[in-house]
Amino acid sequence: MQESGPEPFEQLFEQMLEGGMDDAARAELIAMLKADPVLRKEAIQQLRLSAALEHLPGAADDERFVRVVTEHVFQLGNEKEDAFVAKVIAQVPARRKNHRRPLAVAALVLVSAVAGLLIAKPGQKSPVLARLVAIDNQGRIISTQEVHQGFKQDAKEGLYRLDFNNGAVVAIEGPAKFEVVSAAVMRLASGKLNAWCPETAHGFQVLTANAKVTDLGTSFGVSTSADGHTDFVVLDGLIDVSQGSVTRRVAKGEALRTAGSGLHPVAFQTNTFSRTWPLASGILSSSGSVKPAPPGTAEQLALLEDDSSVLVIPERRSVPFKKPLEVELAAPGDISLEHMPRRQTLPAQPGLRLRSFLIRYNPVGRPTDGFRRFEGEVTFDRPVLAICASGAVLEASDPTFATGPWSPADGEIEYRGIDLDQPESRADRVTLSEDRKTVSIIFNAGASTDDLRVIVTEGDGAAL
Repeated sequence: MQESGPEPFEQLFEQMLEGGMDDAARAELIAMLKADPVLRKEAIQQLRLSAALEHLPGAADDERFVRVVTEHVFQLGNEKEDAFVAKVIAQVPARRKNHRRPLAVAALVLVSAVAGLLIAKPGQKSPVLARLVAIDNQGRIISTQEVHQGFKQDAKEGLYRLDFNNGAVVAIEGPAKFEVVSAAVMRLASGKLNAWCPETAHGFQVLTANAKVTDLGTSFGVSTSADGHTDFVVLDGLIDVSQGSVTRRVAKGEALRTAGSGLHPVAFQTNTFSRTWPLASGILSSSGSVKPAPPGTAEQLALLEDDSSVLVIPERRSVPFKKPLEVELAAPGDISLEHMPRRQTLPAQPGLRLRSFLIRYNPVGRPTDGFRRFEGEVTFDRPVLAICASGAVLEASDPTFATGPWSPADGEIEYRGIDLDQPESRADRVTLSEDRKTVSIIFNAGASTDDLRVIVTEGDGAAL
C-alpha cells in the first residue's frame, strides 16, 4: 500500500486555475463534471464565478463581459448549452495581458457547458441515476425501483443490488443503511457491500463515517462494524482510501482498516462478503451441489479444489466480442448422451461485450474412491449466450476468458470438460432453461476435473 497525492478532480481543477491544463486534461475534467453533479456543485462553489471574475483587474470591456456572462450562467435552464458556450467563446478577447483572466474565462466556459444540468427547472424530476433490486435468499427478485439523487435506504435484512447508469454494480447485504449521493457517489452508513466498476465508472466513490474509497478500476468490498471501524478489501484492481488529508493506495489481495483517525493494513479476509460478492458478480442463486466460489482474487479462484461441491467461478468481465466464438450450446436445451454436443460458431459482434463463468468440479488431490455424483443449478442475472462443454472448446476459449491457469496443483489434467463417453448411469448432463438464465448440471466425476464455461453478454445496465 502506498500513499498517493491529491484526488484526480482536485489535480485537474488546480491545473485549470494555474494555467497548466492541456486539451486531454480539459476533456477529462469536463467528463468528470458531466458525470457527477456533486463535483459540478463543488466546482461552482470553488470558482465563485461572479466574485472571482468581477475582481479580476482589467479593461472595462472585460468587466462588462464578466458581469453579463456571470449573470447568464444561472439562466441556462431555458437555453441550449451549446448556444451559450458559443456566445462566450465569441466574446473572449483575442489577447490578454493578465494570463489568469483567460483561465478564469475558460473555467467559466467549462462549467457553463454543464450548467444546464445543475439548474433544476420548475416541476422537473431529478434524473434516474440507478436501479435498485431487492432479492430474497432464494435469489428471487422481490422488487425493483428507480433511484434518484438523495435516495436513502435503511435495510433491516435481505440482499440489494444497485445498478448505476455509469455501469457500476453494487451489492449490499442488510442490515445496512446507504444513500445514493450522486451518479458516481454513494454513502454507506452501516453494513457491507461489494462494488464492481467498469471503465465507464472509474472514479466511483463510497463514503463511510470515517473514510472515503475511490475506485481506480476494480472490484472491492467495504464493511462497517458496530465498534466504528471500516474494512476495505480489494478483490481486483486498485482503490484509494482517504481519511482527511491522508490517502493510501490499496491493491488486489490487500485490505485496509480505518479506526478513529488512522489507516492500518490488515489481513486479507473475504468471508464477510460471501453473499454480496456473488450478487455483484452476476450470480443470483445456486442450489444442490452447486455453489459460488468464495470471494478472492481471480488467479486464486482458478486453482480452487473442493471435494464436496461444484463451484461457479466468475472469470473475465467486459470482454469485447471482436472474434468469432466456438461454442456447443447456444439455445435452451441440453448437452447429454441423447443430445451430443455439436460445435457451432457465433459470429463476432464488436458492439457487444462478454463475460464468463466456469462451473467446475476440481477434487482435492486425486481421489481413488470411484465416481461421485453432483446435481444442482445456478441462476444468473441475465440470459446465457452460450456454453462451452468439451475440452477442446474450453481450451480454445481460455485465452479470451480465463483469469489464470486451470492446471491442478500436481500440474496434470487427465480430462477436461464434461464426460459423455461413460455408461448412461454415469453420463454427465448440462441443461439451459427456457428463459436462458438457469444452468442445471449432473456431474459424475472421478479423479479428473469436470467443467464448462458459461458466457453471457454484458451491456449497459442490469438484465435482472
